Amino acid sequence: MARYTSLFGSALLAVIVIGIMVNALVLQHERHPAPLFAKATPLTAILSSQETMQPAPRPTPPAASTAAAEKPTPTRAKPAEPSEEAKPAPAHGDPIAQLIKTNAPAAQPNPTAAEPSHVVLSAQKALMKLGFVIKPDGLIGTSTRQAIERFERDRGLPVHGELTAKVLHELSAQSGVAIE
Repeated sequence: MARYTSLFGSALLAVIVIGIMVNALVLQHERHPAPLFAKATPLTAILSSQETMQPAPRPTPPAASTAAAEKPTPTRAKPAEPSEEAKPAPAHGDPIAQLIKTNAPAAQPNPTAAEPSHVVLSAQKALMKLGFVIKPDGLIGTSTRQAIERFERDRGLPVHGELTAKVLHELSAQSGVAIE
């Protein structure tokens, strides 16, 4: 049975190969667009054919009719300005409104922004040494607060998310980084 199967497979393969060869050599009447074994076209023939080719002329727009030229173009009426009572109050604290009005970045007044602290920077370095992924910038941001909370949780301390004296002492002891 295996012999008949392999014989049938071989015969089928031979029929397919012969069919492809007959199609390529006898039945195709035009040149193949990408022949495998074609002679290379000389460079001079390519260059001479490009010299004779001219770009197509651009189409000219149709001439405007005289009736359309004499007709005035309609103008749009300007919308009425809202009264003083209907105008919204200026948003001084709204940075998006300032950005839209001036098309320039608005100043970001942030009263909670503080100067970078050396204690916070040392604590951030200690947290990084213990494997917490934070940016040591000297400011307590969201990622620093979350790292402090995880540190407190891992050490069994009350979770506040702030740098208390106890947290600073534990950070210094665990990481070996002196926190000033």
